[in-house]
Amino acid sequence: MPTLTLRSLSGALVCALALAAAPAHAQDTNDLHAVILPVVSGRASLPADTRGIALGVLHRTLEERGAVVVTMDSLPDLSPELAACESGACVQELIRRAGANVAVALAVWAPADDPTLVEAVVVSLIDSVGQSFDARVAVEGDDSAALSAAVGQAARAAHEHYQMGPGPFLFVDGTPDVAAVHVDGTLVGAIPYRERVEPGTHDVLVTAEGYASERRTITVTADIALTARLSFELETGSDPNGVANALLGGALVAAGVALAVPPLVNLGLDGQCADEGASGCRVRYAFDPARDGALLAIGGALLVAGIVVLAAQPIRLSASASSQGARLQIEGTF
Repeated sequence: MPTLTLRSLSGALVCALALAAAPAHAQDTNDLHAVILPVVSGRASLPADTRGIALGVLHRTLEERGAVVVTMDSLPDLSPELAACESGACVQELIRRAGANVAVALAVWAPADDPTLVEAVVVSLIDSVGQSFDARVAVEGDDSAALSAAVGQAARAAHEHYQMGPGPFLFVDGTPDVAAVHVDGTLVGAIPYRERVEPGTHDVLVTAEGYASERRTITVTADIALTARLSFELETGSDPNGVANALLGGALVAAGVALAVPPLVNLGLDGQCADEGASGCRVRYAFDPARDGALLAIGGALLVAGIVVLAAQPIRLSASASSQGARLQIEGTF
C-alpha cells in the first residue's frame, strides 16, 4: 500500500493555498463563481473515466447549488503553468482570469497499486485570498455510484463550509452518527458536527444511548483557515448514564415510598385500633396533619423526582484519564 495519506493530500493543499496575511472572507458567499482545478490524485494514476465521473459530479453539484462554473479548458491562452495549476499562487491568477471568486480543488485518493479502488475524496473551495474550505468523504463502495455519491456529498459540505466564512472550526465525526456532541458542557449537535469555535482549549464529550461516552480535550489556535478535527468510535456496551439514572431514580422512588406509606396508612385508618389489648385498644391510628402532611409532601416530591429521572435520563457521567490523572464528571439537566 502507498505511504500517501488523505491527511497529507488535503493538508498540503490547504497549507499551500493559505496566505500568511489572509484577511477575513472577502466575497459574498451566496454569489458563487467557481473555476474547477485539475484533479489531484497523489501517486495513484487515476483512469480517465474515474476522473471524468468525479469532475462531472462536482460540476453538476456546484451548479445545483447556484454556482456559475468555469472549466479550465474554457479559459483561453493559458500558460503551461496555469493549465497544470493544482495549488499555490497560480490559483489566485486562475480565479482572476476566470472572473471567479473561488477555485474548486478535488483530491481523489486511491492506492497506487489499484487506482480504480477510490477510497476517499476531498473537495476544497479556495477563495481569492487563499483560504481553503474543505470537506472529506469516504467512498463507501467500489463502483461509480459510490464515487459519485461521495463527490456530491463532499462538494455540498465544502460549499456549506465556505458559506460559514473563516474559521477556526471544530469538526467532529465518527460512529454512531446519531451521537450527541457536547462542547464545554453544552449540547451543540450530533455527529457529524462542524461549527465555528473560539480559539482556546475546549472540552468535547460525545454520548449515545447504549454506548460508553468518550471525552477529549482539544486546543484550537487562532487560524482562520483551521479545521480542528476529532474522530470518535464509541464502544457498545452498558450505558453508564443509564445505570446512573436508574440508581438515582430508583433510590428517589424508594425513599419517596418509604416516607409516604406511614402517613397514608395513618390517614386511611385514622381512629381505628392498631393494638387491641385485654382491657381495650391500647394504640389507635392517628393522622397528624403537621407531621404526616410534611412526610406526605416530601415523599411525594421524592417519588415524582425519581420518576422524572427514570423517564428523562437527565444525569450524564463521563470519565477521562491521562498520565496527569483521572477525572469523573457528572452533569445534570433539569
